[in-house]
Amino acid sequence: MISLDNPAVGGVVAPVESRRHSDGMAEVASNGLAILLVEDDPIFAHLVRAALDPSPAGCEWRLSHAATLAEACAATETPDLILLDLTLPDARGLDTLVRIREKFAFVPVILLTGVEDPEIEERALTSGAQDYLGKDELTPRSLRRVVRYAMERHRAQLDLLRLSTRDELTGLYNRRGFFMAAQPLARLAERAGRAFVVFYADLDGLKGINDTFGHHAGDEAIRDAAWILTQTFRTADIVARLGGDEFAVLAADAPGDKIEIMRRRLEKWQVERNAEPGRLYGVSLSVGTASWSTASPKTLEVLLEEADADAYRNKRARR
Repeated sequence: MISLDNPAVGGVVAPVESRRHSDGMAEVASNGLAILLVEDDPIFAHLVRAALDPSPAGCEWRLSHAATLAEACAATETPDLILLDLTLPDARGLDTLVRIREKFAFVPVILLTGVEDPEIEERALTSGAQDYLGKDELTPRSLRRVVRYAMERHRAQLDLLRLSTRDELTGLYNRRGFFMAAQPLARLAERAGRAFVVFYADLDGLKGINDTFGHHAGDEAIRDAAWILTQTFRTADIVARLGGDEFAVLAADAPGDKIEIMRRRLEKWQVERNAEPGRLYGVSLSVGTASWSTASPKTLEVLLEEADADAYRNKRARR
């Protein structure tokens, strides 16, 4: 049986067999699917529940319900799939899709449209929707087919996305992946007026390690730096290797007065890594920071440039 809960008023999405990465991407197992329906019409919500009930053989579909965009964005569980009405009490048109994808950047979205508009449908697909279904076309067969096909396409797209946005050596985001993952977090913070910090880290002495111990050791040093950064920051933060010996982090929901705490935490993990027995060389990072706040709004690109310049100043001061 499918349950219909409201996550904003105490309903709980039952656990499903899925693994969610720190970047928000999910690997959904074949025997579980958490679906969030964002729909203000209780009658249509009931029809959707009925269309998805019972779950397919060997699979458990769990449906939660939000009647407004605000309720959907307040959900504590990240769904595997979103069914979205574009006309809600607190949002209309493609802005509804844009805002839901800011909150759930890597979750596939199927639009439920009440009015046939080929232009809106085309723009919605180019804006990130996986598919759409007219409300007058809703039947158990049509909805189940759209859900199944959307999830299959999404899995294939995630595989390609990971290949194109990940650094092969460290497993961190690459430069492209950093901006793809960090931009939605930055926009959410700006919309809510929450401060965040961009860190730029430069691995010291990589050339000397390569020259003395070989490039294999240099690769290990880069992986050491990645380990230090991932231990320092939260899973909700975006950590990336931009290339060579350069790394970047977006620390979400972090006011500027927390920078020193994060610096001390980084130094702690750096000391711990270097204290491991049998090490041939030490690993150190020159770090720079730049903060976003309502009093000093800047683009992500500008923040990264400022953090880079700050890291360069700190590196020169240590020489």
